[in-house]
Amino acid sequence: MPVYEYHCNTCGPFAELRPMSQHAVNQPCPSCGIDSKRVISAPNLSRVSRNTRIAHERNERSAHEPTRMNVAHKHTHEHKCGPSCQHSTKKNSRPWMLGH
Repeated sequence: MPVYEYHCNTCGPFAELRPMSQHAVNQPCPSCGIDSKRVISAPNLSRVSRNTRIAHERNERSAHEPTRMNVAHKHTHEHKCGPSCQHSTKKNSRPWMLGH
C-alpha cells in the first residue's frame, strides 16, 4: 500500500498508509479528527533500496524492448549446416525473441 500525504488546516501535514482504491478519499487528521485533503507530493525514493530502484529501472526499459547484446561469432571450422544451425549468422528482425 502506498503512503499518501495529507494536510490538516489546524495541525499541518501528516502521512497515512492507504489502499490505492482510497486515494481520493479525505483522511481524518490523527490529532484533531478534522477531514483533511490529500496533497500531491514527490515520491520518497530514499525509502526504496538502491538495488530495488535499479531493478525497477531495468524492468521499465525492458518493457518496451530489451537491450540487445551483440556477440560476434566467428566460424573457426568448416561444416555444412542447415538453416536451423545454431551457428547461423542471419540477422533476426526481432533479436529479443527466441527462435524455434
